[in-house]
Amino acid sequence: MKKVLIIGGTHGLGSAILEELKSSVEHIYVVGKTQKADNDNITYIQENLINQDFEFLTKIPNDIDTVIITSGICRIDKFQNFTSNDIDNFFKTNTLTVIKTIHHFYDKLLNDDFNFCVISSISAHIVSPLLALYGSTKSAISSFIESINIELEKQNSKNRILDVSPGYMKGTSLYGEKTDISLLSDLAKEIITRMENKETFFLPNSKVYNKVLNDYKENPEQFGLNSYDYKITNKRPQKKPIIGYMSGSFDLFHVGHLNIIKQAKKYCDFLIVGVHKDGKHKNKELVIDFEDRKEIVRNIKYVDMVIDALPEDSDAYELYHISKLFVGTDYKGSEKFNRYEEYFKEKDVEIIYIPYTQKCSSTKLREKLNNF
Repeated sequence: MKKVLIIGGTHGLGSAILEELKSSVEHIYVVGKTQKADNDNITYIQENLINQDFEFLTKIPNDIDTVIITSGICRIDKFQNFTSNDIDNFFKTNTLTVIKTIHHFYDKLLNDDFNFCVISSISAHIVSPLLALYGSTKSAISSFIESINIELEKQNSKNRILDVSPGYMKGTSLYGEKTDISLLSDLAKEIITRMENKETFFLPNSKVYNKVLNDYKENPEQFGLNSYDYKITNKRPQKKPIIGYMSGSFDLFHVGHLNIIKQAKKYCDFLIVGVHKDGKHKNKELVIDFEDRKEIVRNIKYVDMVIDALPEDSDAYELYHISKLFVGTDYKGSEKFNRYEEYFKEKDVEIIYIPYTQKCSSTKLREKLNNF
């Protein structure tokens, strides 16, 4: 291995694999939702996989020889408690990301010496009540990888995609716990070795989980009933979704508006956008009708909810339990946002200032329209 791409390498097992590889390979590209500073031979690329842009793939050099996908979202809950948005996000992150990345690198899998590994789950191979959505997204991936490996074999490729299907892993952040890569080091090393050996399937802690698989095969219904009761009794802490809020007029919608919304979604799982009814807060007369502006914003794929802008952005904390507040950089240091920073100081809410797109603004558009 010389150049490696790790999708999901800023947390959990991905960060443990990164730690094992960073001293032995030429360069590592790490894609994750957390923004980190590049160092030595590591380049960090911030991306929320829910966005499904895959622009990060254009930043990866053509001579990459290894891809490792550890990203995933999980929640133990009854299916009726999931929203339509949750369903979309689970499949986007857990399933489509894997399939589209494999498709992007498929020529290399066919023709080059190429390593590929995907972290699936034991839930892909058993009935898993209260993890039905998570398990189905992982089951799709395991089935897909199994079929693709046969296609590779029949086309005389020596490469294989390794499907790693772990159960619970202490030291990961999947269930809301803190990452502790020291607990994942041995597993990371074994995954790397098996991937380089072109293996197709790996069940970590097989002594325990082979029994789980056997119990399931003997009586799937009873296994499922027992699994349901166990999860209800021993429910692990859940990782809370990151909810973000931003507000704006979004008059004469342009690429600058799109960019700031797109950047905001990189930092959160659920983005709420408040649209101002008028331009009084900026002493401007707006051109586009209020309901039309809301409809435009509602149809931006990065936006999860559109509301009437709140009187104060800080109101979003009490109403929606936000943990991120987004605003343009020109507001930094203003009286209002100094006040917000003080208000949020003890509330674990981060204000993120996003640079505006310099080449375009509603003001410039108005000026051009007035000159016609």
